[in-house]
Amino acid sequence: MRTFSALLLFFAGAMAGSSYAQNWIVFVPVERDFRALFPAPPERSTEGDGSIAFKANVVDAEYTVEYVVYRLPPNVPRVVDARAEIERRLGARIGNEDVALRYLSEDEGDPGWERYVFRHGQFLSVHRLVENRGRYYELEVAMPRGAAPVAMNTARDFFNSFQMTGVVPPPFGIAGQQKLEAWCQNRTDSFSRAFCQYSVCLQPGYENYPHCATLFRR
Repeated sequence: MRTFSALLLFFAGAMAGSSYAQNWIVFVPVERDFRALFPAPPERSTEGDGSIAFKANVVDAEYTVEYVVYRLPPNVPRVVDARAEIERRLGARIGNEDVALRYLSEDEGDPGWERYVFRHGQFLSVHRLVENRGRYYELEVAMPRGAAPVAMNTARDFFNSFQMTGVVPPPFGIAGQQKLEAWCQNRTDSFSRAFCQYSVCLQPGYENYPHCATLFRR
């Protein structure tokens, strides 16, 4: 299996530079109920539970990292345990009882952002459940275990980019170009750094930064 260092070289080489970074898009579905930053135009499909899925992949010869927004059905009862709800839906999507599904606690991880991480077979997936006025959305980034260090950073930025229509996002907690650079400084490869910088563009007051202009002209 390819090491993380080799994977990082792939992302920094094959995906680096402005030509790749300009492929990031702000996606808004026809219902206009949310917007999110995707690495490519997502494909829309209907899941077995009635959820509408919006999926986009980043692919190389050995790895696929998938970014998904699931719009859950409108009849979902009030969720009191987000982890249990995500685990139940993930198990149903896997659909194979022979694949062990295990929740991974992240005692050594960054406690500053909400997510639930699961391992199933040779894969990891990172999730967040979002609710507004009784309507639920599940956000997911799925990856082979070897891709986790790069994909975990973009999972945070993908989740932060998700905004529901009519909901004002909380303050982003950074101000000015210097703070913006500090926010993205641990994104050491070009792939995740571009995602981080573009995700900041979706926060109120940051859309006028020069690097955001191309994103919003599309």
